[in-house]
Amino acid sequence: MSEQDSVAGFLERLADGTPTPGGGAAAALTAATAAALLGMVSRVVSRRAAPPATPAEADELRHRALALIAEDAHAYAEFVAARRSTSAGDVARDRALVRATEAPLAVARVGDAILERCAALATVASGPVRSDLDVAVTLARAARNAACNTVRANTGDLRDRAEATRLEDEVDRLSRAESQR
Repeated sequence: MSEQDSVAGFLERLADGTPTPGGGAAAALTAATAAALLGMVSRVVSRRAAPPATPAEADELRHRALALIAEDAHAYAEFVAARRSTSAGDVARDRALVRATEAPLAVARVGDAILERCAALATVASGPVRSDLDVAVTLARAARNAACNTVRANTGDLRDRAEATRLEDEVDRLSRAESQR
């Protein structure tokens, strides 16, 4: 989704029955929304004190998540093309699937980074913005978990089990990280 795209237009494409955009792109949009709320709360808090999570950090996470919407759709489209190609071998198909798996993994990382900053901001956020921060946490958790589910689904189709294990280990680490906070 480019910044010129509307949310409504993206949702129309998401609903149209084609392979892309799909779940990874939807998770990225959710992460971008969480980061936008994080930015709003950090800006409100910064009026009183230096926030532990800065507006610039939140903006960077939002921009990264927005970029991942298109990155996920593009990478998955390449995988679909490789899967449909009669000339692409198993190695080319696996490479395309790894690329298509790296995008949602990046979304999961962004979601996790948003959760870290929300936890830091929770120590100083109060009043009406506290509920906005809670929504950011809920959305970031949903984005991270949805992206992790996409990674797990993709790794099940990888023939390269070492690569699948590497990706699954990262997802497991991200899934455990929040419980250790």
